Amino acid sequence: MAKDWTWLKTQSEGQFLERKSFYERSGIPPRPCPIKEVVRAVAEALVAMANADGGTVALGIEDDGTVSGVPDRYDRDAIFLQLHHLVRPQLNFRFEQVTLEGQRVWVFETDWSVEVHQLTDGRYLLRVGEQSLPFPAGDIEAMKQSRLQRATEVQFLSDATLADLETDLLLELAHKSGLTLSVEDTLVHFKLAEKTAAQLRLTLAAVLLFAKDPIH
Repeated sequence: MAKDWTWLKTQSEGQFLERKSFYERSGIPPRPCPIKEVVRAVAEALVAMANADGGTVALGIEDDGTVSGVPDRYDRDAIFLQLHHLVRPQLNFRFEQVTLEGQRVWVFETDWSVEVHQLTDGRYLLRVGEQSLPFPAGDIEAMKQSRLQRATEVQFLSDATLADLETDLLLELAHKSGLTLSVEDTLVHFKLAEKTAAQLRLTLAAVLLFAKDPIH
C-alpha cells in the first residue's frame, strides 16, 4: 500500500517539517530558482534538523501548502551531488519522489545524528521551531552528548539483579521522597527498572547509582 504523503501539504511547518519552493515569486510568471539556491536551502534545513531531532524537507510545496512541483529540468542526481558537497561530515538522509496533485515532489528525511554537522561555509545550524538558526558547535556537541548519555543510562542490563544493589539506599530514597514502596516498586517509580512477567529488569542508571561496592 502506497504511503500517504498528503500530510506534507496540511501539517504546519515547525520543528520537524519544512516546505521549499522551486520558484521565485517576484516575477510574473514565476521562474524556477537557480539550482544552487535550492540545494543550499535544503542543505541548511537538513543540517539543522540532524543537529536537533531530525525532520522532513518537502521540495516542491509552497509555505502555504500549495503544490507547485519540481520542474522537469532539475535532475535528482545532480542535487544529491551538490548536497554532499555542502555538508560535512557527510549526512545520511532518505529520499523519495512522490506525486501530489499530479506534480512531482521530492521528500528528504533525516534522523537525529550522533555527529555534529556543518555547512562547508563553516556555519553550524540547529533547528528551533520552524527556523534553522546559527548555533555554536560546542553547544550542539554538548546537547548530543547529553542525549547519548540519557539513551545509554536507560538501557536495560540483562544480567543485573537486585542482589547487585544497595537496597538500604533505595529504601532511604523512598522514605525521603515520602513513598511507602518496596525496593522493586521504588526502582520502577523512578524509572530505574521495569517489571515483566518473568523478572525485574534494571537499567544501567540503577546500577550506576546503587551498585554495591565490589570491595565489600
